[in-house]
Amino acid sequence: MSKWTEKFETHAVIGVSGSLVNLVKEEWLDEKADENSLEDVARLRKVISHLNGIFEGIDPDLTPFTHLTTIQKIQHIAEIIERRFNFQ
Repeated sequence: MSKWTEKFETHAVIGVSGSLVNLVKEEWLDEKADENSLEDVARLRKVISHLNGIFEGIDPDLTPFTHLTTIQKIQHIAEIIERRFNFQ
């Protein structure tokens, strides 16, 4: 494993991405959402899936590490989404 791959895979942004993917897969999200929110939940799943695809396509050996740090600055969005949809 290259030093860039290791830095990439251990970066906090990658952990957040995985958490979001797992969060939107939860069945309780559909069960607890009212009928007006189901379309929003479906759209959120699509957005998270798209972003995850982008993360999976990143080549750590070619991507400047500063890009991940920039993304980390907007990590609070993930926290807001998790609080908003935390129906449990």
